[in-house]
This record gives sequence, structure tokens and C-alpha cells, in this order.
Amino acid sequence: MSGSKKGVKMNYIERADSNGLGRLLASENSATDLLTLLIDLDAEPAATLFDLPGDESYVAVREMQTQGKGRLDLVLQGAESKEIKAALEMKGASSIHGDQLERYVTWASEAVPSTPRLFFCAFDEEEGDADSHWTRLRLKDVYSRWQASAHPHAAWLAKSIVEVFDRWDAEADGCLGASTGYYVNDVVTKRIARGLVPKLNDALGPSNANPTRDNAGSPMVFAWAAHPRDKDDCSVSVGVDLRTPPRRQNGKVWKLRPHVEVCTHNADEQALRTKHEARVLAFDLASRIRTSMSFSSLKRDLSTRVPERVTEALSGGRFDGFKSSAATFDFEKHRQQIEQAENYPGAGPFGSDKGLRIATILDLDVSTLTRHDIENLLAEIVSVLHEAASQVSD
Repeated sequence: MSGSKKGVKMNYIERADSNGLGRLLASENSATDLLTLLIDLDAEPAATLFDLPGDESYVAVREMQTQGKGRLDLVLQGAESKEIKAALEMKGASSIHGDQLERYVTWASEAVPSTPRLFFCAFDEEEGDADSHWTRLRLKDVYSRWQASAHPHAAWLAKSIVEVFDRWDAEADGCLGASTGYYVNDVVTKRIARGLVPKLNDALGPSNANPTRDNAGSPMVFAWAAHPRDKDDCSVSVGVDLRTPPRRQNGKVWKLRPHVEVCTHNADEQALRTKHEARVLAFDLASRIRTSMSFSSLKRDLSTRVPERVTEALSGGRFDGFKSSAATFDFEKHRQQIEQAENYPGAGPFGSDKGLRIATILDLDVSTLTRHDIENLLAEIVSVLHEAASQVSD
């Protein structure tokens, strides 16, 4: 085999290995397994990273039960004393759920003979809701400690992991058309949500934005502002959700859904209305601002708010963002059908999530966009819908 062919072969193998490593790092379970392997190979970097006493060596234990408080991703315990000195919660694509972190704080405070230090590890330090009981660490900063390990395999693996993290970081803040990283869309949607929160609160509070995942597990970001008619409990909102394609497709056309949403309960889980009442109200409120939710109207309204290249990335399909023609549809008649029907008859030309979130559906080609472009676009769409709702609100 010639030298040039060997070079091509090696490049292919390196690229394949990087993609495989990326898939492992995108999952908190396999990412934690990799960290455990590094600690097994060389525990010394862990002792310095987590500021552990230097009077003994340490071992990593995965998925440790915490006496009814849940299972910690990884703990460091003394090899001889078996005392737990540090506990790590690792976050990848998924988000913190419920009172998970609070339960671990309670467990740590009750631990004997000493209280373990708690570390929350995520791609960005700003992720999650960890309070002052937790020391925040970037995943890159955790794994990078092994790059100088005396163990050659640990050093090689750490260097490879850090290279993947650096590539994801750069791709998430660059032109999304050039991104290839398996986890980049997760990083992008989380950063967009964090950037949106102050913008929405300054202009439209009560409001919020958060990263989440769709039913297929693909990353998405959800932004909303309280509807003008219902600011006290925020159970009625106008907003937009942006859904990325499945990871295996690495597609550059994302689904953007301007919507009206009505909840049956408030934030304190107090019932406000039945599901039937919520569906009637959601369709009614969306119908009132349907023109503003259409692609052509949004593009016109956004033309003075965002750069032209951003609006040109939007498209509305055959029916201007609707599933079927809205021009010939009798919205009032259908609202009455929803109100009177025993079974939900659907949302007509709108997209619908169980009749509670009523939306139009647009395509956003992110090939030439950055996350900052998308962040500004979503903020402006929420503003447009809020203004439209204010004009027709009771």
C-alpha cells in the first residue's frame, strides 16, 4: 500500500474513532464510565481535581445508592477506609429532574463519618440548577486533568476527549451549517435558552426559555411569554419551540413552531380548567392571532427586527405555515365543534400537541446561521405574537 493511501486510511480511522467517542460522551452514563476508567488507570488526578486528602488512595464507584435518595453517578471513596469523600452528578443531553439535587444534598449532610463534597459536572458551568452546595465543573476541565497523567493510555484517552469537547464548543458557537458533532445541537439549544431568558424577561416578563427534548429524544428549545390575558398564573402563553432533526440525520433544517399554549394547572399544580376547556381556549386564542402566526406575516413583521439573511432562512411550505389552507377554513365553526364534541376533533389547519399547544409549523434552515442569530429570532417571534395577542385580548 502506498504512503498516500495509508494517510487516507488513518484519517478515516481517526474520524470514525472521534464520532464513536462523541456518541459515548453525549450520554452521561457512558461519559461517566469513561471518567471511571481514567480514575481506574490513574487516581492521582482525581485526588487533586476534587481536593481530596492525600493520606490515602481513592477508587471510583458508579451508580451508588444513597439510602432512598437516588443513585449518584459516581463517588470517590478511600481505597482502605471506604469513606466517601466526593460525589459527582454528571449531566449530558438530559436535564436535572425534580428535586434530584436537593435529595443528594440531604444525603451528603447525613453521611458519616464525614460529609462528602458535591460536584455538578456539565458541558457548560451555567447548566442546571445546582445551588451553592455543589461545586460546578465543566466536563472539559474534569477530563483534561488526565492529559498529563503518567499512565500513557489515560493521557491518550483524556487528550482525545478534550479534543472532542473543544470541537463541540467551537461548532456550537460557529456557523451551524459546518457543525458535525453528535452533541452540538444539545449545546446549542441549551445556550440559546440561557441567552433568551434575560431578553424575554426584560421585554415580556413573566416569561421563560428552557432546553428540552422532543418525544424522539432530539434536542429542542422552548421559549414563551405569558399571554396578556393571564399574567397572574402564566397558564396561558404565547411562544415558539424549535426542534432539531434526529441526531443520526445531522440535518440543517429545523422545525420552528409559533404557538399558543393553555395549561390545565398553574405552577403550584392547582387545577384551573379541564382539558376540554383548555382545548377550547387554546384554539380560540390561536385563531384570533392566526394571521400573525402565518409564515408570510411573520416574515414581514420580522423584516425590521432581524437581518434579512435570517428571515430568508425561514419557509412556510404550501399553506403559509398551516397544515392546510387557512383562507377557506371556518375557524369559528370549528371552535364550536371543539366545544360541543365529546372527542377532540383536532385543530383544523393548525399543528397541535394534544389540543393544548396550537401552532403553525415553519422550517428554519440553519446552514448559514449561528446560535446568536437563532436566539434573536426566537425572542422577536415571541414579541410579535405577544403584541398580536395584546391587540385582540379581552
